[in-house]
Amino acid sequence: MGARIEREFVLSEEWSERIFHKKQAVKVCQMLCRDVFLELFIDNSPMEQTYAHVCLQFSNTREIAENAQTSGYTTLVKESAGNKHTYFVRDGASKIPGAG
Repeated sequence: MGARIEREFVLSEEWSERIFHKKQAVKVCQMLCRDVFLELFIDNSPMEQTYAHVCLQFSNTREIAENAQTSGYTTLVKESAGNKHTYFVRDGASKIPGAG
């Protein structure tokens, strides 16, 4: 695939529950493949329900999240070190395609 790992970390139990409705920490692997940044959520436990998730990076992420909220979608904001924010938009199936 030609992707390289940029960063690996564990999403806290609290944020996993808020985002995916699953109360357990989840390993996250951020990868770069050509010009595409991928964020993979890795969970090896048997799953009754999966959580499809896509994370997109834009220069106007806050505006996109605000427009989604104005349109009636549920949004979450995760603040990180360095004053960086990740915005999540929940779709109608209670999943959260991410914008971050």
